[in-house]
Amino acid sequence: MRRTMIATALVLAVGAITSSATTIEDEPGLYAACTPMELVVENLSPEGARETGLTKKTIVNAVESRLRGARLFAPLDKLEVGREQYLYVNVNVVGPAFSVRVELKRNIGDLGYGLPGVAVVWDTGATGTQGGNGQYILSVVSEYLDEFLASYLRVNEAACSR
Repeated sequence: MRRTMIATALVLAVGAITSSATTIEDEPGLYAACTPMELVVENLSPEGARETGLTKKTIVNAVESRLRGARLFAPLDKLEVGREQYLYVNVNVVGPAFSVRVELKRNIGDLGYGLPGVAVVWDTGATGTQGGNGQYILSVVSEYLDEFLASYLRVNEAACSR
């Protein structure tokens, strides 16, 4: 019985260690030769901004600063043609509830019907309650941005180090 418990613990530990490493094979949609990206942040509802003190500008400044620090931010007119991608951030506040979405989107030249489109290649998000605390919501955005940057930079490591 004791050996079975030890063996199970080892299998779980090894599984946790191996699953924490993200590679190009694990997340092929993230590879982009370290191409910088535009940032799109949706407007907050006036009620949500009033209740939390959070503004679109606050979110834009926080996320853009992190992307610039990682050398991944570029205004739309500076992006390479054919490699357009953008980080999409959406924060909604309704009463005590909030939701956060962070997505990496890529423009696709042809969806198979001769029409361009957009594909979500990475995303995360959650809903919760915030108690009128805009800084808490901003910390959730920051947490998801950390997750995105770690994955993106890991998958694009060789290209980003040049």
